[in-house]
Amino acid sequence: MMRYAAVAGDPAGRAAPGARPVARFRACVERFGSRHLCPPLGANWIQVILGNTSFRDRADDAMREMNLLSIATIHQHIGPAVEAQLTPLGFVLQKPLHWIRSADAPIRQLFCYAQLRGGALAPQWGFSLDFVPHLSGKKIKWHKTEKSALFDAFVDGQGTELNLSYMWGVSGLLEQMQPRVEAAIRAATALWAKGRTYPELYALVEELRSKPGSELYTQLPIANAMCLARSGREAEGLRDLQYFIQRFDLDEQCATSVRRVFDDALASANKTSPK
Repeated sequence: MMRYAAVAGDPAGRAAPGARPVARFRACVERFGSRHLCPPLGANWIQVILGNTSFRDRADDAMREMNLLSIATIHQHIGPAVEAQLTPLGFVLQKPLHWIRSADAPIRQLFCYAQLRGGALAPQWGFSLDFVPHLSGKKIKWHKTEKSALFDAFVDGQGTELNLSYMWGVSGLLEQMQPRVEAAIRAATALWAKGRTYPELYALVEELRSKPGSELYTQLPIANAMCLARSGREAEGLRDLQYFIQRFDLDEQCATSVRRVFDDALASANKTSPK
């Protein structure tokens, strides 16, 4: 239980002196989500969070403050803050809470806010690569346009320093929104700067793939396979290609299609990089 109490204020695990119960409730729900809190804390998890005195009244106060915002309302407030930073860089709106830059296509830069459990919004940033396919059902498809672009390699900025909340109405969303948006875009800009050319991009994708937990990202293994192929590193690329085929249990027809894409990427290994 120590790690839950620490969110409310005290790193040692005790409740912060004088902390408002509602604030403590909000901090825990936004960090872990109610479904994650229930099992470790038991049936009386709200009582554990709020303290043993009048917990029902305090929970009622917290619940009255809850006001989940729609995507349209969220975008209405976040959009201008994000676009003030990204529009000068050449980004356009792809869909609500998603922005894209295609000036360097087939390398496209993406930035978005993803909805998480517990009413949180987490920034994500990275690349959509026209030469990397994706799986749709049991068929290989492409995402080579601004409309269809999706993350092939990206950073998940989820965390208490950058997350925003849409659980507590507009006032909760606006709380620290501007500095957090700016911090997320600074981190995103630094990543994009590391992938301006093909060799830089290939190295960056390989770096992201080497991090623990990278297998959890659907596109990253196949993206790395294609980048390695385009670098002429066939044996290494084949390992991630085979991982992708086995992970999704592709039938022979689909596996043959993705191997053909890999072979085409390998054949392009001598192409020069963009500016």
